[in-house]
This record gives sequence, structure tokens and C-alpha cells, in this order.
Amino acid sequence: MAQNNLGTIDPTTTTGTDLATLLSNFDAAVISGHSGPSRPTYASQGLLWTGAVSATDHRVQYFDGTEDITLITVNPTDNTISLAVKALTVDGSPVWHSGNDGAGSGLDADTVDGLHASAFVNSGTNTDVTATWRFLDNIYTYWGNSHDMGIGHNGSSSYMWNNTGHFYIQNRHHSNSSGIYIQDEDSAGTNHSCALFEHDRVLLYYDNAVKLQTDGSGVTVTGRVHATDRMYVGNNGGGDSWTSYYDDNSNTWREFGWDDSQNCFVAEENDGGIHKVGLVDTQSSTGATNFPIGHTLIASANGNPDRNGSRSLHLYTGNNDQYVDSTSPSGNKGSTLVGTWRARGLANTNIALYCRIG
Repeated sequence: MAQNNLGTIDPTTTTGTDLATLLSNFDAAVISGHSGPSRPTYASQGLLWTGAVSATDHRVQYFDGTEDITLITVNPTDNTISLAVKALTVDGSPVWHSGNDGAGSGLDADTVDGLHASAFVNSGTNTDVTATWRFLDNIYTYWGNSHDMGIGHNGSSSYMWNNTGHFYIQNRHHSNSSGIYIQDEDSAGTNHSCALFEHDRVLLYYDNAVKLQTDGSGVTVTGRVHATDRMYVGNNGGGDSWTSYYDDNSNTWREFGWDDSQNCFVAEENDGGIHKVGLVDTQSSTGATNFPIGHTLIASANGNPDRNGSRSLHLYTGNNDQYVDSTSPSGNKGSTLVGTWRARGLANTNIALYCRIG
């Protein structure tokens, strides 16, 4: 370490020996970088000097006229050098180092197209996306090891598809008052509900008005139901099959259906009783033996039947005009008419009116 300057040299008083000593001391100070434990007393603005803080800490410092600025720190023990400046530039451009690494440093040495690594999604970790992702036309995203599901837009329509198993759309709000809506926007930009799916009901809409709703008992339809083919009521082994009609006069429902026990159609009358339904027969054959329930005809008898008395009826063998009942001679009885017949009164002696009731 050496800190010396030439001081004032007076040619009239400074001998050659003194001048040699001054020059030698100043040379030692310059060679050692004006090294010393503190700033030289002769320092002026712009002096570079070395501060020997300890055996392992030597600092090259710049005196700005007021204070010292450490530029380089040297450790003579392990031969390491570190720059102590806050910012280092080359031709006005900052030099990248670990101290100014990271977003916001203004440096691009650790970025891709000016974007820091934090701006990219890491496919190997859970990542929060904090900005909007935009996928252009005909760009699709695929999900699953075998690209089993896809989402995309082709410029005119949007698609979502699944190539394996079931496709689940779930609402996990844990609420009895929220569900899954399907909506469509009209030409004026107004959203209209098309369907609502909840755990205990499904609603189908027309122009935001509910037209079909499911509940625990079945389905309620508001408006007409138009079938272009058959409508089926009941199922195999399900017993009687019924449809209900509302009676505004009595403010009650009236039943119409198929009664398995009576093997015919029945209807509820205004008195609340269930009665078999009579149907119109359109047969033209004189040999017909099967007529609908409710059909009436006149048959000859060998003895007047009681009212509502039950007798089997037959085609008359003597002509194509008459029927006879079971009391007629066997020679007069042809094919037996199908079903159960009951007398409904006399048209004349030994001639009774019969009605098929089963």
C-alpha cells in the first residue's frame, strides 16, 4: 500500500535527493493504485484509488468529489473479482447479469420475443392464465391422450365433439336453484332460453316460454301436442292404460282408457262411473260374428229373456236376415257370435233386443 503525491516542488529548496525520494514515493502510490485503508488526503474529484478494507476485501473506488463510489471488489485470497456498480452499460446498452435478471428489467437476454418465461404456460405444472387466449378459425384444441375430445371454430360454426365414452356436461355449484341453460340469440341480440337442466326438472322453451317441464310425476306440456304417427299409452305388463281429460263443468279430471279386466275401452261419465265404450260397426258381410262392444241387434228366442239376462247369440241358419239366441232349436243355430250379450227388452213376443257388453 502506498499513498503519496509530489506535493510542492520548489527548485530553490528541493535538492536532487529530495526530488528522487518524492518521485519514488509517488511512483509507488501510482503503481499501488493509491492503495490504503482510507481515501488519500490529497484526493480530488476523479481519483481512482484502492481501499484495503481487509485482507479479503480490496475495493477500487472512484472519488466524485464528495463520496467514494465502489466500482470493483477484489478478494486476493480466492482471486475473485466482482463489479459493484448498480448498472453497467456498453455503448449505452445495459449489460445483463444475475442481479438485473427478471421481468421489468428492460433486458431481453432471458426472454423470447421480449416475453419473460412467466408469460408462457408451463405444460408440466398447474398454471393460472391471466389474459385472454384467442384461437383463430380452423384452429382446434384437442384433449386426451388419443385426442378424444376437440373444440374449435371453422369460421362459420363452432364444434365440440367426443370420440370415446360418455360426454358429460356438469354444473357443480352444489345448489338446488341453479342448473345448465342452453340459450340462443335472436337477430336483435336478445338471448332466449331453449332448455334448462336441473337435478329435479328439465324445461324446454319456445321463445322464452316454458312448453314442456318434467317433474317427479312425469311431464307437463303447455300447448298442443301434435304427433304425425302413432301415440302409445301404457306398456307390456303395466296393467290398465289411461288418459285424463279435464271437466270444466265439474272442475275435475275424467278418465278414458283400456280396462284389462273388462278387455275393452272404458270412459268415466259425469256421474263418476266407469262405463264401457260402444264402437260403431261397419261390416257388410251377412256371416259376421264379431261386433264391437255396445253393438245392439234383435234375436229370436223360444221364451222371453229377463231384462239384462245373458244368452249366447247365433246366426240363423234359415236365412241371412235373422239372429237367434241360445234357446232356439239347435237346427236353427248357426255360428256363435263373439262376446257376452245381454237382453235390453222385447221388440215383440219371443223377439228380444240384445247388446254386446263384453
